[in-house]
Amino acid sequence: MLQHIFLESRVLLFGVWIVVQLVLIGIWSARRTRAANRAVWIGLVALPTLMLVSTVVHTEREKLMALCRTLARHVQHGEAGPIEARLADDFAAAGLDRAAFIERLEPALERFGLDNIRLSQFDITFDGSDRATVELSASCNVRTADRFLSQVLSRWRVVFTPVHGEWRIATIEAVPTPFSPIRNLRDWIR
Repeated sequence: MLQHIFLESRVLLFGVWIVVQLVLIGIWSARRTRAANRAVWIGLVALPTLMLVSTVVHTEREKLMALCRTLARHVQHGEAGPIEARLADDFAAAGLDRAAFIERLEPALERFGLDNIRLSQFDITFDGSDRATVELSASCNVRTADRFLSQVLSRWRVVFTPVHGEWRIATIEAVPTPFSPIRNLRDWIR
């Protein structure tokens, strides 16, 4: 939780800083001592310092979220090559191995024109140091030869494994949700 506040969420960091700063100012106004005065000034300097550290340091959660957004951009542009480069050697999804998945991914990206992809509601869990599961929601516009669907909602579960210091996709699956037309990944990459 502290890692999330201090390194990942600048809004929460700012909120915590405001509360702490108000407490310090309250103590200073009640006591007016040299130590209270110093604490107020240290609190003022702490915010820019913590914001700088939060900007420079990237946690594994942030790296996984950024990777998911990068992969979504490749999907949006119909680029299967960069996606293939991020698949683990033992990748398996929708009953397909790595080679069969890529073979079906390229025509699917051509058949379905996806744009305005937005990712949200990330839920990231780490299973030791060798596995991370990311559940996320996505919305996008889908264009086919004869149809246009606006703001199609979906939920995805992506399992990542580290390979030589980089996160690679071990598996991906669609998570059925009430308002999503996507029930199974295999239906979309026939």
